[in-house]
Amino acid sequence: MPARIGKQAVVVGAGMAGLMAARSLADFFERVVVLENDALPKEATHRPGTPQSKHIHALLAGGLQALSRLFPGFVESLSQAGAVRLRMGYDDPM
Repeated sequence: MPARIGKQAVVVGAGMAGLMAARSLADFFERVVVLENDALPKEATHRPGTPQSKHIHALLAGGLQALSRLFPGFVESLSQAGAVRLRMGYDDPM
């Protein structure tokens, strides 16, 4: 376990980047507070403050590896939530 460098860290935004930052900081601070303007839904749905949420999203291999290190069981969670594996350059989405 890394040494603590502070008592509290604050992250602004509970989007992908904010949540990854919060998880990364959790190893170094006693407490991490995430501030978010939107009320977070209990289930996967579009958020009003995130206009790009309705766009198609893909996660590249490097991002998947990084998220899997930060969040054990991440790949299984994606599968359970209905994510579809796509091998970029090999699978034709059409």
